[in-house]
Amino acid sequence: MSDSLDVTTAALAGVFTSAILYGVFLVLFIACVYVLLRRSNLEQPNYILLVAAIIMFILNTSILALSFSRVLDIFVMGSIIALNLSQWKEVARTTLTSAYMALADALLIYRCWIVWKRRLWVVAVPVVLLAACAGLIIMLLRGIALSTESAEGIFAPSIAPWISSVLAVTLLQNLLVTGLIVWQIYKVNSSASRAGGRTLRPIMAMLIESGGLYSATLFIWLMTYVATSNSEYIMVDCINPMIGITYFLLVIRVRTNGTRTMTSTAERISGAGATQSHPLQAISVEVHRHYHTDPSPGKDSVSDFGAKDVEDQKTSIYFEESQV
Repeated sequence: MSDSLDVTTAALAGVFTSAILYGVFLVLFIACVYVLLRRSNLEQPNYILLVAAIIMFILNTSILALSFSRVLDIFVMGSIIALNLSQWKEVARTTLTSAYMALADALLIYRCWIVWKRRLWVVAVPVVLLAACAGLIIMLLRGIALSTESAEGIFAPSIAPWISSVLAVTLLQNLLVTGLIVWQIYKVNSSASRAGGRTLRPIMAMLIESGGLYSATLFIWLMTYVATSNSEYIMVDCINPMIGITYFLLVIRVRTNGTRTMTSTAERISGAGATQSHPLQAISVEVHRHYHTDPSPGKDSVSDFGAKDVEDQKTSIYFEESQV
């Protein structure tokens, strides 16, 4: 199928777009590391999310470097190099991109597992989808490594089914897991609202926005590939920084939202104390809150985005976003 966008132009546009998004990615990475390491009296750094952020930075930077080198080869050796998928740089870039996407999916499933109080049956289907996607990725990498130079390039019949399947399964899993997380938080939010707790609607909105942004990017990538459009070369470069951008945005917004809430609470308490006629002395206050909790096993009710059980907490904010 003829395409008005030639491979060389598409490859250059992809790297250019990816470089711009990488600038956004880099700024958000620094901000994400800062908010994850920033400590307060009520929260500890989440090292799982911190390590994941660092791995994302390494993967994204490596992929961008390989993309730049690949484009340089295209302009030096001609567009024919873009059709040679078995070249080691293309194999390495595809491998890193696949690992990047798998990491993002695993983190999303981890959040779902935490939010649903570590109920394995809830994440059973997403885990099966992740395993299936891993198998498809292995077959895809094998097909690329064994592929021969052809006019179809990335759209060659020997690898096209594997790429379409990987993108479709990843998109399905993203929509499913995001829906499960939002639904659980919605249920907890309804119960908390009746008990006078702080609303979780802002966190729900952040999750929907973040999941929607990544899912929309995946959907556009899938559509361009199915349509055998060379704009697919642009999307494959855009997906890498978009994964990190959506992840970092979610971490930053949820963490700062929780910090603003605790600061506002402290200011109201301080303001109330300032109206007293006698100077206030520092005292130790132990606050106990009692809520009706689900007797099912698991300590955290919405701990990845919010509440930790409070019976063992001396000072507790009902919905503390300590694990984003």
